[in-house]
Amino acid sequence: MEQTQQEIDQVEEIDLRQYISVLLKWKWMILLFSLGCVLTSYIVSAFILTPVYETTSVLMATQPNYERVYREENGSLESTVDSFSRMPTLNLNTFTGQFKNTEILNNVIKKLHLEEEGYSAKTLAQKITVTGNEETNMIEVKVINTDAALATSIANTLVDEFYAFLFTSNQKQAKEAVAYLASQLKQTEDELKKTTEAYQEGKAQARNSDSLEKELMSKTDILTTSNAQLLQSQVLLEQLIAGKNRLEENLANTPAKLQTNSWNDGNRETGDINADGIEDLTGENGTAADGGSMVTEEINPVYLELVKSLNDKDAEIAQTRAQIIGTQKNIGLLEKEISDLQAELSKKQLEEATVKRKMDSLENAYTVLNSKIIETEIAKSADFGRMNLTLVSPAYFPSTPVKPNKQLNMAIAAILGLMGGVLIAFVLEFFDDTVKTADDLKKLMDVPVLATIPTGRH
Repeated sequence: MEQTQQEIDQVEEIDLRQYISVLLKWKWMILLFSLGCVLTSYIVSAFILTPVYETTSVLMATQPNYERVYREENGSLESTVDSFSRMPTLNLNTFTGQFKNTEILNNVIKKLHLEEEGYSAKTLAQKITVTGNEETNMIEVKVINTDAALATSIANTLVDEFYAFLFTSNQKQAKEAVAYLASQLKQTEDELKKTTEAYQEGKAQARNSDSLEKELMSKTDILTTSNAQLLQSQVLLEQLIAGKNRLEENLANTPAKLQTNSWNDGNRETGDINADGIEDLTGENGTAADGGSMVTEEINPVYLELVKSLNDKDAEIAQTRAQIIGTQKNIGLLEKEISDLQAELSKKQLEEATVKRKMDSLENAYTVLNSKIIETEIAKSADFGRMNLTLVSPAYFPSTPVKPNKQLNMAIAAILGLMGGVLIAFVLEFFDDTVKTADDLKKLMDVPVLATIPTGRH
C-alpha cells in the first residue's frame, strides 16, 4: 500500500515537472503573446475607442422658506379648500424621478439644438443617471457623453430646465387653483346674498319669531293671571260653601216661630193675629179665658234673617261657580292658543335658525375662500423649485475621460494574454510529436536507451 502511494506521488511529481518544462520551453512565446495583447489593448484604448466623459451636478433637497399653514381637521372647510389650493409635496424620490421627465428632456434638446445630432428624449435619458441619498438629501445628476463640453452643457441645462419645470408646474397648478377658488367664491357670494335676503324677509314678516315670542309671553301672563283668579274663586267658593253650611246649621237650630204668654182681664179674648193682621178671637191659636194667662206664637225674625242670608249665600255660590266655569273655559282656550303659539314659534325659530346657520356657514366659507385665493396668489409667485432644491455644485468641464480606462484595459489584456499564451503553449506541445530527448524515445519505443549523442561542439 505504501509502495503504491509512493508511485502515485512520483507520477504527480513527474507530471508537474513536465508542466513546468512546457512553460519554460514556451516562455518567450507566452511573454511575447502577453506583450502583444497589452500593446493591442493600449492601441485600441488610445486610438480606436472614442473617449467618454462624465460630469456631475449635485443638489440638496431642503425645506421651503415659504411654508403654508394647513389645517388637518377631518371634514373641515379649511381642509377641503386646502386640498385644492396646496402645493404638491415632493420627496427625494419624486425629485429624482422628475429629472427624466420627457418635457424637461425635450426642452434641453431644443435649447442645446441636440436634435441636429439625432438626439431624442429616449436617447438623452440613456446618458443621464440621477441618484438620491436619503441620509444626506443629496441628488447627483450624472451625464456621460463623448464630448466633454456637451456633457457639461447638458448637465447644467438639465438642472436649469428642472427648476423651470417646477416653477411652471407650480404656476399652472396655482392658476388652476385660483380659478377654481374664484368660481367657488362667486357661487358662495351669490348663495350668501340669497340666504341673507331670505333671512331678512323672514324677520320682516308680521308673525316672525320675535312677535310670536312677545305674543306667547303676553298670553302666558294672562294664563298666569287667570290661574290665580281661578284659585281665588275656588278658595272663595270653599269659603261660601263653608258659610252656607254654618247658616244651614244655625237655621236648623233656630225656631221659625216664637211663643209668648199674656194675661186676660176678662173683658175680651185675646187671639192670634192672622195673615191679614186681624186678631184671631176664635181661640184656636190662643186660649181665651175669663181671667188668667194666654199663650201666643209669632214668626222669629232671626229665622227670617237666616233664611235671607242663606238665599244670598246660594246666589253667591252660584255666581262663583259660574265664574269658575268661565275662568276654566278661558284657561282651556288660553292653553290651546299657547300650545299652538309654541308649535308655531318652534317651527319659525327652527326655520330662522336653519337659515341663520346656513348664512353663517356661507359667510365663513366666503372668508376662507377669499383668504385661500390670496395665499395661492402669493404661492404662485414663489419659485417652488429653488425653495425645495439648492444647487450645491454645478457640473464642471471634465478633464479626463471615464471611458476607456487604459490602465484597467491593459491589466486585463496582460492577464488574458498570459492565459492565452499558456493555453497556446500546451496546445502546441500536445500536437508536437517529434523526439527531442531520451525520455521521449523511451516513451515512444518502450525500449531502454543505451547511449545519447550530445549536440554542440567539442
